[in-house]
Amino acid sequence: MPKQDQLFYSSENGDDWLLVDGDSKDAVVRHRPNVSSGGQSRDVALGDFLSREQTTPQGQALRRVLDAQK
Repeated sequence: MPKQDQLFYSSENGDDWLLVDGDSKDAVVRHRPNVSSGGQSRDVALGDFLSREQTTPQGQALRRVLDAQK
């Protein structure tokens, strides 16, 4: 059974980041922007997200989640 999408970070402006299908090799990060930004979700491959977002709050939050799953 697939794991539920896991919210790992919410910004002060209302954006959310979720780990989708986190227990599979096809895991992605879904960014859900706030409604005033258009609210159009976007998926990014997990590896791409981790390499691009190393120093951002959302990148650090995801690393903590992944480290806790080990």
